[in-house]
Amino acid sequence: MIRTFFTQTAKGIAVAFACGLLLLSNALPAAAISGSGPSSPDKGLPNLENIQENTEEFMTGYNRMPGMKETQERSAGGLNSVQGSADKDKMLRPEDAEGATTTVDNMQKGLDKLLGNR
Repeated sequence: MIRTFFTQTAKGIAVAFACGLLLLSNALPAAAISGSGPSSPDKGLPNLENIQENTEEFMTGYNRMPGMKETQERSAGGLNSVQGSADKDKMLRPEDAEGATTTVDNMQKGLDKLLGNR
């Protein structure tokens, strides 16, 4: 009788512990997000110049696909026919990446280290 009491109590404690662990594991990710600091809506993604309007114009203004010359005219001096030159100066260029190692170089270094071919 005492043995069954202890076994049932041990099972109850194990179930309560498992439930508590599940509850905490579901609550902790939310706690981690709330501790990241206050939100700043003004520091969101940069507002690209007229992207929304150009996209809507492109989608509703054409009953056909634009031709190559029309697309080239719209994208002259810019990135593409919708975005134009908005935030062109923020794009990374090959000159910005001087001295950077490529993924292939990093993989080759790792493989060399793994094989002992330093």
